[in-house]
Amino acid sequence: MAEQSLYGESPAIGYKDSVAHVNSDGVLRWPDGDPYDPPMNYTADWDSWRASIASLVSPWEDMPTLGPFTDQVSALQKAAEKLRPGTKVEGEGTDAAVVPGGELRDAIISLHGDLSGMKGQTIWTFRTRYVDHLHTVNEGQFGLAYVLGECVAAEQAIWDKADLDYRELISQGTAAFMGARDYQTFGSSGGDYSTELKVAGAVLAGIALFASGGVGTAVAAAGFGVRILKDFAPGPGETPKPKISGGTANEVLQSLSQALDDLRDAIAKQEAAILKCLEANLGALGASPHKFDLSSPPLLQKDNPDKIGFKVDQTIMRLCGTKTCPRVAGGFKAAATAAHAGFGSGPWSRPGYFGASTGSYPTYAELLGELQYAAENTAYEITQAGQLLATSADYFDDADGNAQQALEALHKLVRNYDANYPDRPSEAKPETPVDGWAMALQGPK
Repeated sequence: MAEQSLYGESPAIGYKDSVAHVNSDGVLRWPDGDPYDPPMNYTADWDSWRASIASLVSPWEDMPTLGPFTDQVSALQKAAEKLRPGTKVEGEGTDAAVVPGGELRDAIISLHGDLSGMKGQTIWTFRTRYVDHLHTVNEGQFGLAYVLGECVAAEQAIWDKADLDYRELISQGTAAFMGARDYQTFGSSGGDYSTELKVAGAVLAGIALFASGGVGTAVAAAGFGVRILKDFAPGPGETPKPKISGGTANEVLQSLSQALDDLRDAIAKQEAAILKCLEANLGALGASPHKFDLSSPPLLQKDNPDKIGFKVDQTIMRLCGTKTCPRVAGGFKAAATAAHAGFGSGPWSRPGYFGASTGSYPTYAELLGELQYAAENTAYEITQAGQLLATSADYFDDADGNAQQALEALHKLVRNYDANYPDRPSEAKPETPVDGWAMALQGPK
């Protein structure tokens, strides 16, 4: 325990010097064993300091750590990879751009190719209401996955560096308390200690860990409808340098308490940047939903079929609807499945000393749920639209026959279009608090 290491050489195991020593009974004696007169007993003082130290470090023993965030980071890396609109980045700075490519983008391009050369109301509607929006939707969802990944990686970096800072402060506190012990006994002590907090640059470090191959620069340049975490990261400024003062044990306790509070406040400043980024992107999604999710406009209108001019290849229409559209849908479904693994508040749970019991997790989970829903809904939309497109080929086959009856059958399909929409992910109710502080929220089932 930290309280043992900070004041380990207490009367419980004895302390001696060339002049005097403290036995295990806590009584200060001369080298020949005679007690001081008047007698001096430090047992109560040491026990009090041990208790104070234990209380001081208690919340830090239960703070989040580096490892538990690994699953969330991995899940969002997979989701971003499934949605990535290009395989590489060309250019630097504001000139950086993602070169189109990858399984999902290739499938979307194939969908455009299937429709080339065909004309008609149905083809025009399918192209303008669905296919032409897929590139934007793909890029928007990739942007969300990327930003969510940045935020989790930054959270991971925050607690990694906070742990290093905490251990350094405890090490310095140990040295200061040993000096305080001498001060209490002999009237002499060690000097002051200070450390520059590593956690002050954690957000930027986390961004660098998640981004690779210039993708971060390209996302920032292209926009994709999102705000990246770098826009909210605290500026360089002056790095906090908590100081642990020498002197009496009470003075050391007070300065160590202040140093740990300074570290906590530095953590809060970094986490506040993450929360602002998540909230900003929730706002962007709400303001421009068409950039992130394929809407569900009617594929056909009840026009007089006699007025519809067309030039189509029914075979390609059926292949487009039954093969290419499901291929596109598969890419979005794979991304939704990967994103789902990013739920679970366990890594964010911390004692109330650090503020909210799960930090920015509720906002993160809300944005992650919107990404998952958008990907699932887009997959559903393009699958259903593809089925209608394939079925509409029958209408063109019957254009010289019972065209009105065929068109009415299609409208019946359109009216039932919303019957099996994906459910929007939702968080379960919080479980019973653990140890009076930690609260474990579960992801959607």
